[in-house]
Amino acid sequence: MKNLITAIALMLVSAAFAQDSQYCRKPDDNTTICKFSDGRVNVTSYYSDGTYFSDWYTAAQWKAKQAKEAAAEKRRLAHNYDAQKIADYCKENPTSFYGTPGTPSGVDCKTFLHPAPKETK
Repeated sequence: MKNLITAIALMLVSAAFAQDSQYCRKPDDNTTICKFSDGRVNVTSYYSDGTYFSDWYTAAQWKAKQAKEAAAEKRRLAHNYDAQKIADYCKENPTSFYGTPGTPSGVDCKTFLHPAPKETK
């Protein structure tokens, strides 16, 4: 009877501490991001000296962190595509392209420096 109770207790404890399913990805060579089925996220950064740093986020904390990073990236891109920066670059490189060619955010310097005339009615 004692073995039966021990076995039942062991099964209950094992179920309570069962591993969550997880999905991991490596956005770069030094970082691993693992998302768990309950919404938690673990970010581990590895350093060249063999050490690492691991940080845990709840689902709400991760969502807030992602929103904050997206807003910062939007501000960074807006700053990079400032009209004065584009004008300065295009004056020095009139046949070049500002930004990544083929992307909607890129600017063709020929078009920027010599825009098509506006239609008048």
